[in-house]
Amino acid sequence: MRLNLKAGLWVLFFLYYSLHGLGQEVAIGDRCPEVRLINYANDEIKSFSLSDFNSKLIIIDFWGTGCTSCLKAFPKIDSLQKKFANEVQFILVNKESPDSTRRFFLKRNRIKIPGVPMVMGDSVLYKLFPHIFIPHYVWLDSNNMVRYVSDGNNMTEKNINDYLRGNNPDIAFKKDIMLYDELLVSKIPEWTKNVVYYSALSLCIPGLDIGNAVASTGEKRSPNRISFNCGSVLELLKVAFSEGSKYNFEPSNTVALNVDDKEKYVYPKDEEELPNWYAHNSYYYELLIPPERSDQLYKIMQKDVARYFDVDVRVEKRKIKCLLLISIGSMDKLKTTGGKPATNFYRMSDDSIRYLKNQSFEQIVNWLTRVPTAYSLSTPVINLVKFTGNVDFEIKSSTINAEQFNLSTLRAALHQYGLDLVEKVYFTDVLVISDKKRTQE
Repeated sequence: MRLNLKAGLWVLFFLYYSLHGLGQEVAIGDRCPEVRLINYANDEIKSFSLSDFNSKLIIIDFWGTGCTSCLKAFPKIDSLQKKFANEVQFILVNKESPDSTRRFFLKRNRIKIPGVPMVMGDSVLYKLFPHIFIPHYVWLDSNNMVRYVSDGNNMTEKNINDYLRGNNPDIAFKKDIMLYDELLVSKIPEWTKNVVYYSALSLCIPGLDIGNAVASTGEKRSPNRISFNCGSVLELLKVAFSEGSKYNFEPSNTVALNVDDKEKYVYPKDEEELPNWYAHNSYYYELLIPPERSDQLYKIMQKDVARYFDVDVRVEKRKIKCLLLISIGSMDKLKTTGGKPATNFYRMSDDSIRYLKNQSFEQIVNWLTRVPTAYSLSTPVINLVKFTGNVDFEIKSSTINAEQFNLSTLRAALHQYGLDLVEKVYFTDVLVISDKKRTQE
């Protein structure tokens, strides 16, 4: 499917709807008012209404170009639309203008756009179905009655099949809530003013976001508060034992999971199992301690999570496969020529070249240590280069593009600066997680 938008038609973009239900939020059990929308997904831009579809189920998919999980869901949406073509109609909806959305897809032509209607620059559906986080799905029956409001975990073939067969799938209601400075279980203002120590662990609630943060609540800059937002037990343990940036346990081979029930710790491979797994195995965690005890923050968190999940956790040196950053010759080209420090490495940019100008060598090291996480590599990056001083460094944006990433191409780019990444077995830190009963035997 092509996304061919004609500039002359953009000024004709409109979204109108009947006066019935104008601006009112539509809840589960309510009927969605008849609205007319513009489909920008095809060469010939046409308006349509929800009643135009002779479908048992309409699923409105609210998404955005900055939402990675939304984009990753595109192939699944396309597949589900084809599978249930005669019974289900998906509709993609975003708030971004047709112009900016078109530019986004033109620069990322590897993204396959689902073969479904696409509404852009929306303001009406967002008012009818307000939410904070995306993806956000609204399920409408053949009479435009709202049946479910869900997140992406419930968008499965099984749930759709169950609905079509009248089996009423068990889909958790998504009601978005954002907590900023409020504590997770706080109900009275006096609590946040007077609490001095606080630790909480909760199963996840669809739509609640407490944020992932390590922050300071006092005058000192040292952090004394941690919040962990709805993740697996393994992710929670990684946060606790990574101690900020002291250790890197993101690459898969830096974790040894010696437990009987591994399914509790990691996400299931079968997406059909995700909704039930999330309901029983994903958690929020929050910790607040007095500012004067900030040096104990991670140690307290470690005791909390290890005690609750009844595991023994330790960091030990082991021989594992690593990517070693080494020097392979002269690094004269890497040395800065001076000038005003500048970089576009860490900001959203369409620049074809990423650069570091008169920046510390640690900037390169810090970026490379994040490469395994960004590009789903299983091995950590270990820096063995002894270099002091600032650097000038450039690399093509395509080389570090997640959709085009290739380790060989990255190595070739590093060679120009006398650097290389080589895979070797090396002693490094590994997070070892074991059931307590195993350690006691």
